[in-house]
Amino acid sequence: VLSRAFTITDIGLQDRWVMWQAAWRMIQARPWLGHGLNTFMANYLTYWVGGEAQPRYAHNCFLQVGAETGLFGLAAFLALLAAMLWHWRRALIGRAAVGERRVLVGLVAGLVGFIVHSAFDTNFYELRQAALFWSLAGLATGLGVKMMRDEQATAVASPDAGI
Repeated sequence: VLSRAFTITDIGLQDRWVMWQAAWRMIQARPWLGHGLNTFMANYLTYWVGGEAQPRYAHNCFLQVGAETGLFGLAAFLALLAAMLWHWRRALIGRAAVGERRVLVGLVAGLVGFIVHSAFDTNFYELRQAALFWSLAGLATGLGVKMMRDEQATAVASPDAGI
């Protein structure tokens, strides 16, 4: 049963595979600046490699961002995500209050799940999902800033606390 679940015979996986190949071909055709924002579906059939011959999304946000904005745009997008992840990690390794830490862990877990899911779907391209992600990312970032400021204030007020 498990071997069937992870084979390329699944129609959803087959569809995604050909969409990802088309996206990769788009990136190769215009690697630096891409084809333009929100043009993936308009260009899909030009780079189509099989499956249904109709305009589609890439079903991989990272490949679609690369196809539309090129490697520069993809690098900027990945840098933003990496900066947020680094910031949240930094906030979590501090000595924050247990309640705040739990809230941040929950937010970060959900956001990381969203980012991972983006490798298999185009949820950053769906307005409601993207708005929810960026709102929660802002909340997590703000909470992380507060936690780090509180930790710094505690360290300044009590220099012996860190020893």
